[in-house]
Amino acid sequence: MVSSGNLPDAIWMDRGADNAKLAGLGLLADLAPLKANNPDYDNNVAASTQEFLKVNGVLYGIPNWSRKAATGGNELWMYDQRIYTQAGSPSFTTFNDLYNYAKYVKDNIPKTAEGADVVPMLFDNAGGDCLKLIGGFARSFGSPNLSGWYTRIDGKLQMFLRSPIVVQALLEANRWYRDGLIQMATLTDTHDQMVEKQVGGRAALQYYDFSQDDSTRFRLGLIEAHPDDNYVIIDNTADTTAKGIYLPADGVNYVYADTDGTVGWNVSCIFNNCQNKQRIFDMISYLLTKEGSILTMYGPQGDNWDTLDANGIPQLKTPESQQTSDEKTRLGVWNWMIAGQSDNIDTIKFAVNNALPADLQSWVITNQQKITTPLKAAAGLTDEYNNLSLCIDSISDLGVQRQLCEDTLKAGMAKIITAATADDAQKQINDLITFCDANGMKDVEAAYDQVYQANCAMQGGTVFNK
Repeated sequence: MVSSGNLPDAIWMDRGADNAKLAGLGLLADLAPLKANNPDYDNNVAASTQEFLKVNGVLYGIPNWSRKAATGGNELWMYDQRIYTQAGSPSFTTFNDLYNYAKYVKDNIPKTAEGADVVPMLFDNAGGDCLKLIGGFARSFGSPNLSGWYTRIDGKLQMFLRSPIVVQALLEANRWYRDGLIQMATLTDTHDQMVEKQVGGRAALQYYDFSQDDSTRFRLGLIEAHPDDNYVIIDNTADTTAKGIYLPADGVNYVYADTDGTVGWNVSCIFNNCQNKQRIFDMISYLLTKEGSILTMYGPQGDNWDTLDANGIPQLKTPESQQTSDEKTRLGVWNWMIAGQSDNIDTIKFAVNNALPADLQSWVITNQQKITTPLKAAAGLTDEYNNLSLCIDSISDLGVQRQLCEDTLKAGMAKIITAATADDAQKQINDLITFCDANGMKDVEAAYDQVYQANCAMQGGTVFNK
């Protein structure tokens, strides 16, 4: 589009190198004069967040999933109810309890009641980089959360293999593999193959994004096929002496929960060639508001809802869980998420869900409100990992070296996890560090850490200081 000069009025895209290039070419509209005519943006996107959104000091993007408070939640541990009961209903308080459970299942419960092979432990590796598994294991060993191939180590932003904790977590994942708890198929399954195993009640233990039940129906499909079964979240949050849903390894005193950034995910930008920038800005910014959030989630007034309660929450005629796919399509439910404001979305959907009878409430929303949101709130918001990659031009020599390092790391993770011995796994880790250091990684880290330290200074510190 850029090379032909045939640009649209607006674009919805990831924040990243391409977005920065469009800004650098002078193709994107500065939002400052548009904001002056409409308060919706400033009312729903914090001033500090806007600073993080700027590219070279100019604000171009209307964010998607920006926030002012920590809410929601995704990856956590859960177990299959039938297999768990068959295994004697053990308690889970430490990371080692997870290992012991998966090991017991592998040794004693090879088949489901229907005769299908049981998977001792399942996780989503659709991206092929094993980062979800590594991040979950590293968290239990006390690591700050990962940002892709990087994390906070000794106060600096570094490549994650320099962390003894991450290495320990990788070696633990290798132990799980060598003991038959992580299967090769789990590392290579397509997304559909993974969901098929979930719906079949074959996943004894999972580290997974439970909110996916709203889209893949991995749990709802299981219950429809086997009404006596369920997936149950491992939840110790009611016990103040426990560590919530992220279970600590032996000797670990503090486990970091999920953290949210205020900036969100991607952005909507308006091109300078647009003839009516204000009209588009007003429409997209409106979607950030409470009213826009209601229309996004539940459709227009007069269809599935007529009135708002005293707190401005729509009173639904038909719960969303009971609407057909055709009805949701007709109402445009969730179709307008090119700009969502997380605080409005979550507070509204929590209130709507609470107003329903217990048997009609959403499993996902209920658990997000009662389990993961309090943990996120305690962890705090952080933008310290924001915009790290933009400091290096992807087509520069260092940018090419960075890509080589990251591609090599991605290819190496499954090899480490599936190594024949712990010594072999450690050797592969050492070899990856040596390779990366020979191909510019220290320069990448130096550039990233400058951005990281500036981010920390801008927000007043780090949340990973326990």
